[in-house]
Amino acid sequence: MSDRHLVYKLLARALLDMRVAAYQEKNKGIFDLADLFHNIPYHLDKAQTEHEFKEIVEFLEARAQQKGMAAWLNHARSEISSNEA
Repeated sequence: MSDRHLVYKLLARALLDMRVAAYQEKNKGIFDLADLFHNIPYHLDKAQTEHEFKEIVEFLEARAQQKGMAAWLNHARSEISSNEA
């Protein structure tokens, strides 16, 4: 297994562990956030083109909308854009 694949698998595992812990502690906000992102490392591992990364963003946007996390995602994107300027 390459280091790249290992990093993605570790990130996915960490997000799953956070989701489980949040569920046990009844922390809905953290659970929803970890649930939103826990499959993304697997998508990143397969993505190679800008188009594929755009599809990942679109997947995140759709999942965020379904899970009531669209405001969080929009706010996070705004903060990242502000910090990049």
